[in-house]
Amino acid sequence: MLEGEAGYLTLMNHIWKNGVRTPNRTGTDTMSIPHAMISHDMSKGFPLMTTKKMAHKTIRVELEGFLNGITSKQWYKDRGCRIWNEWCNPQKVPYGNDPETKARMEAEDDLGPIYGAQWRDFNDGVGASHALSDPYVTHDTQGRDQLSAIVDRLIEKPECRRMVCSAWNPLALHKQALPPCHVMWMVNVLDGKLNLAFVMRSVDVFLGMPFDIAHYGLILHLLARGAGLQEGTLTGFYNSVHLYMNHAEAIETQLKRSPKDLPKVVTDKACIDIRDWTHGMTSFEDYDPDPAIKAEVCV
Repeated sequence: MLEGEAGYLTLMNHIWKNGVRTPNRTGTDTMSIPHAMISHDMSKGFPLMTTKKMAHKTIRVELEGFLNGITSKQWYKDRGCRIWNEWCNPQKVPYGNDPETKARMEAEDDLGPIYGAQWRDFNDGVGASHALSDPYVTHDTQGRDQLSAIVDRLIEKPECRRMVCSAWNPLALHKQALPPCHVMWMVNVLDGKLNLAFVMRSVDVFLGMPFDIAHYGLILHLLARGAGLQEGTLTGFYNSVHLYMNHAEAIETQLKRSPKDLPKVVTDKACIDIRDWTHGMTSFEDYDPDPAIKAEVCV
């Protein structure tokens, strides 16, 4: 298994040198491999990339939006997060990568029921039949609050092996700005430590993977604090693992760099429950990365 930032660089180098050149819907070919797995021991520091400066405020804002089920693009833009600018609910503007359609997609505010909507209000289409028996079903939509179920189980029944949160809802895919790339995450507790694993159906290794690792590192950190647990191991399972050909210069620049000491994550002591967290409550100490490396996202 690959470990930490050094493992990430090893993976990126392997894909770049040995991957299969593959066409895809974006019109920009990738170098791809079928699967990969990376883990990180949280006791060694917070997994925020050091071989290029990460926009960690953007990471924190996006996570706050997910934790609150936000589906408005403007909400993210108002807080300086531009990750979702190019996408929108395909029922409002059908997907296309021509200039005219891209402009219409960017102008539309509705993102549809993306990650946070599924985490906090997963609607399985069953309706009211299970509403009275499940305390985590929201009675206005009959959707399930998966995050709250995990928060409570960590405190009441930490040995539970059913603490799973799914973003992949087949009944909602046609309305989502982008079908979820990270489709599922799950936690378990062993020897007083909270461990988190997440599964990705598809991952842009240069741009997306570092953001996703930091995202889930934050979730692990916040859940552990709320449940009075130590922080354990973070593991990512990846499918369709790729690098875009138009990122060649950026990739080669990063591969010449060496990892530095990881930062420490610090969260306001007043925030215990992850559901009350906002992006300004967390910061990173001793973060001294190499300069940022810019690359264009493939839509």
